[in-house]
Amino acid sequence: MSEVPPDARFIEISKRQVDSDLRDTVNIKIRYICGNVVAELNQESNSAVQQKAYKSVKDMVDKYELGKRTSLESSLQH
Repeated sequence: MSEVPPDARFIEISKRQVDSDLRDTVNIKIRYICGNVVAELNQESNSAVQQKAYKSVKDMVDKYELGKRTSLESSLQH
């Protein structure tokens, strides 16, 4: 039996934990790990889900920013 470097073991344990966390939800679960989106949606590839998650979050931020600007403009007009 070959020795497994401690780092490799840690990575495998972490990967298994992430995999089990992702299976907890039927459709989607998004987690941010070290600033990266880790997600799984049915049979889609991880990169496709990452792109959708990024776009979804970006859309929410854009709507929030637009709402802030709109409320600021309306308060300045009054």
